[in-house]
Amino acid sequence: MIKKHKLYKSGKLLVTGIVLTAGIMVATGATTVHADTITNAKNTAIIDKGTTNSDVLVTDSSAPKGTTTQESLIADNDSNVSESKATDQVSTMPDQTLSVPTNQANTTPDNVSSSAPANQVTTSIDQNSGVSVNQATTATDNKSSNVSVDQTNTTSDRSVNTPTNQVAPAAAKDSNVITKKGWVNENGVKRYYVNNQLVVGQKKIDNYWYNFDKQGNYSVGLTNLSTKTVLYDNQGHMNYGYHWFNRGLMYFDTIDGHAVTGKRYYGNNKLEYYGSDFKQVRNNYVRTNAKTIYFFGANGDAVTGQRYYDNHKMEFYGNDHNQIRNNYVRTNASTIYFFGANGDAVKGERYYANSKMEFYGNDYNQVRNNYVRTGNTFYFMGQYGDAIKGFRTYGKRSNQVEYYGTNFKQLRNMSITVNSRKYSFGSNGDLIVANKPTYFSQLDSRWSSHKFNDYTMGQAGCVPTSIAMVLNGSYGMAVNPDNVRNVMNKISISSFGATGRDLVNTVKYYGRQVEQLSTATRTTQLLQQGVPVIFYVNVGGGMTHAITTFGYSNGATQVYDPFNREYYNGWYNINYISSKLSQDSADWNAGRPVFGIM
Repeated sequence: MIKKHKLYKSGKLLVTGIVLTAGIMVATGATTVHADTITNAKNTAIIDKGTTNSDVLVTDSSAPKGTTTQESLIADNDSNVSESKATDQVSTMPDQTLSVPTNQANTTPDNVSSSAPANQVTTSIDQNSGVSVNQATTATDNKSSNVSVDQTNTTSDRSVNTPTNQVAPAAAKDSNVITKKGWVNENGVKRYYVNNQLVVGQKKIDNYWYNFDKQGNYSVGLTNLSTKTVLYDNQGHMNYGYHWFNRGLMYFDTIDGHAVTGKRYYGNNKLEYYGSDFKQVRNNYVRTNAKTIYFFGANGDAVTGQRYYDNHKMEFYGNDHNQIRNNYVRTNASTIYFFGANGDAVKGERYYANSKMEFYGNDYNQVRNNYVRTGNTFYFMGQYGDAIKGFRTYGKRSNQVEYYGTNFKQLRNMSITVNSRKYSFGSNGDLIVANKPTYFSQLDSRWSSHKFNDYTMGQAGCVPTSIAMVLNGSYGMAVNPDNVRNVMNKISISSFGATGRDLVNTVKYYGRQVEQLSTATRTTQLLQQGVPVIFYVNVGGGMTHAITTFGYSNGATQVYDPFNREYYNGWYNINYISSKLSQDSADWNAGRPVFGIM
């Protein structure tokens, strides 16, 4: 806006009038001003001074920021002009009373009060009202002038009649207005203000996030915001990380503080899970889909590896924390588990594929290369864990052959025919390869008079004769009692007859194995398998005697007595024979004097 200054005379003073090239308004006579006709009281004020040589003052809200819109001028004795500039709006002095004398322009310096005689018009100016008064009093730097006179108070909502030749004063801001900023304690409640405005919603203050409701109260505890749920402590600060709340552990994101739900990975592939209530799952299962099941332990971590529960049941969780179902797990070279449809490790028989069978022990480990007994049923599990069917050969002896049926069960005390050949299996499942012994008598004239140790075969040759029966008949060796006598004469350490150790050494000489049988039960088992057995028994009169037995039927075995069947002839109960064992210490020098010849 262009400003022009022109000097006018007013009494003895030279007054500089301000002519505003835009927006000059002139009115004549007394003017009635109504506050409700002003469209913007803060930005626009129109004041009428009079009809004769009147100065007209206009404030224009369109003036640029910092441009002077009102001036107070004083001409000093040196005719120098000082100019005081106001801001871009008319300052008003709310609830203050201003009184000035007529026909006089007063300029009030800072902190100076002016008094005037009576009979003046006093106008009470509201901040939002524009009025005409009968004298111009200008306040510099927003200071107020107080004048004590007889006054007439008029509010901004009434019409004010003012005499001519008066100028409206510039209203100053009230210095008593309280500015609210920052934390304010209001009746014991802390609220936060920014430039007199109450803060609501989310606000970051001193590096802490707060949330304020519509009344300005900050949130405490678990709080649902528009896009997330967060936790505020008792000071209203948003919390992060782990926090116990409502008897549950929750985790709040370290970036935006939202309460985590679902899976959360941390550390070295550790896994936690938080439910829809934001609480961490502990000591429980979580199924996220049809194929994914987790278990979270007492510390909230997902389990990996073996987990035992209830009555020693076992589950297994992989490195991805998922429970294994319908699949194998190998934990080392000798340990393999299988987990069923419910996730439990299998025990006992397991059938799969085309009627194949596996077996898992009480420790859930799959049995491989070993026997399994369930009651009176025997299985053998091969190197891949499958149960064997058909013939199985083990060891080097001809009788070390087993047979397993189509139901995987081992045949014991049974016979089968395969390719027109009959096979019989004993009580231990081994193939019976021994035939019946060939009966020989020690009293046979072909050798009865031949010397055996310090006596003859007829007198003391029962042991070499019994051995010859087995070697010749059961195992097909071309030997007779006299042949065996010649060998024993070189081995025996006895004077009369042969000790238990003599028998063992002689049988081994011929390449056969000897098992010393410590119990009647074991004796029965071998006889059931078709293994010939030699007993040292007491036949009365302090005399001991060796006999050969073979076969089994109803607890009995057939006896081959080398002394022309004088003491035993036919079938005898095994327990009865066992009760007649020799008591000679020399006969016991290899253990209980009952020997299985294989």
